[in-house]
Amino acid sequence: MDATIAKDRLHLRIEQANDQVLAVLAEVTEALFRTWQPEGIQRAPQLYQAAKAVSAKDLERIVGTSESQTDEGDYYTPEALQTETGSWLNENIA
Repeated sequence: MDATIAKDRLHLRIEQANDQVLAVLAEVTEALFRTWQPEGIQRAPQLYQAAKAVSAKDLERIVGTSESQTDEGDYYTPEALQTETGSWLNENIA
């Protein structure tokens, strides 16, 4: 699929998504970037300046939890993520 077409489709789906689907898309996107394009994560703080503020203490807790989960193997591989999101989308369509 052409990158322009894929981006247009994603923009359309984001505009159409309800809060539940947006939450899933946000998590999927972050997981994919952490795995396949980690350099993109470094730019993220600038994109989120308008988002809800998180205290340094809360951020440390969130990061610590994420690191612990990763160390324990509690994460999705790209293949598992694709399977899981496919089942979520099928549930929402049915």
